[in-house]
Amino acid sequence: MPAVLSLQSFSIVRDGQTIVPAFDLNLQAGEHLAITGPSGSGKTMLGQAMCGALQHFGHKALAAEKHPVFVSQMHHFKNKSNTSDMYYQQRYNSCDADDALTAREWLDNIDSTSLQHIKQLSVAHVLDEPLTHLSNGEHKKMQLVKALQQQPGLLVLDQPFIGLDVASRQHLQVMLETLANTGKAIVLISSGYDLPACITHVLQLSKTATPVYSSKDVFLQNFHPVALQNDLNEKLAQLQSLLPNDNNANLHPEALRMENVQVSYDGKQVLQHINWTVQHGERWLVYGPNGAGKSTLLSLITADHPQVYANKIYLYGKRRGKGETIWDIKKQMGFVSPELHLHFETTASAFDTVASGLFDTIGLFRKLLPAQEAQVQQWLALFGFSNRAHKWLRSFSAGEQRLLLLARAMIKNPPMLVLDEPCQGLDETQEANMLQWIDVLCLHGNKTLIFITHYQHSKPACITKTLRLNKGEMIEE
Repeated sequence: MPAVLSLQSFSIVRDGQTIVPAFDLNLQAGEHLAITGPSGSGKTMLGQAMCGALQHFGHKALAAEKHPVFVSQMHHFKNKSNTSDMYYQQRYNSCDADDALTAREWLDNIDSTSLQHIKQLSVAHVLDEPLTHLSNGEHKKMQLVKALQQQPGLLVLDQPFIGLDVASRQHLQVMLETLANTGKAIVLISSGYDLPACITHVLQLSKTATPVYSSKDVFLQNFHPVALQNDLNEKLAQLQSLLPNDNNANLHPEALRMENVQVSYDGKQVLQHINWTVQHGERWLVYGPNGAGKSTLLSLITADHPQVYANKIYLYGKRRGKGETIWDIKKQMGFVSPELHLHFETTASAFDTVASGLFDTIGLFRKLLPAQEAQVQQWLALFGFSNRAHKWLRSFSAGEQRLLLLARAMIKNPPMLVLDEPCQGLDETQEANMLQWIDVLCLHGNKTLIFITHYQHSKPACITKTLRLNKGEMIEE
């Protein structure tokens, strides 16, 4: 029986550098593949090459009936003006909604099969919402519905589980199982944590060795995602050396206070009756299902939401809207989110990306002092990017881009860290290291932390308090 997908001496080379060394693979009917490996090992490039969207070396054979569709990790779409000039705060500005396609308009032809997929993924309630108002997880679900409308025979999904809550990940696993049973070939770019039951084989990529192709059972027997402890201890010491002793002694004891905060769009309540106080030095986990209002809550804290000034919100004892500039607010915090990542300027260099955190700008627009240049170089070294400091952000993998944005959030040593899914896209070792770096930063520097994640294993050990949101309301626990 001919293979559904056959790759022989298949490799990917960019600018004279081998990204994915040559390997062979034969995926038979009824078999489904997961591609894993560290950030920067070429997983996304390989998935694109399998679908014919990227040049490769070697031979590729795809069964005639297996029309391939690649589903990107990041969601990109155009507005009614047929442009993609979206900007970071656009999600929160209702005045821009008129030019944004709704989810229904973007999907265009919603037949009975698409409607079934929409119901399976629990996104029927956002069909008539502007795409700009959807949460990160809701976008991921709509991407999948759109891809399935193309009736692929080979479906290549790049990190489809990131940004999804627990229930949504379970729904997606069931959907993939159903698709696999109907004859579609599934290729999943994912971590070792998210391997659906339908996956039969795993291709492990490496930055230094030939890819390893094995059954899923063999892969799981050897899957032990742990941090490199000796190297980590050295980096933790280096991180501590970058941080001055606690310089927050004169701060107001209340880092944040919200009094009966409410946010609505066109009569739809997104947040309601939020009463929340965060003392300086507390470390909070904020969680809840997709669309619960988590990112909207954080956008109020960072002053990126226009309704922040219509509410009683205090940062370190000062009420918003009482004369401070947005820059006065932002200098108090380091921030990362999927939306910031999506809209960050990809033609900025790694150096400029990290350096922009000193000024809270999306891009670097001023000359640095020698001491500031040295500071940026230290953070690049800590995160392993010294030899690529002047490469464009777009030349890095999604996980590496997220690391650079984390360095950007930390570089000015702010009293508060607001981190929305900061480990999204990191490989297992990077994630373990990053969580411990956040612990050191918070505990050594007495930082306030507000942290969002959908994965129980993906949170810093220093967290001691929890806020749960559901349908815009705080849920007592």
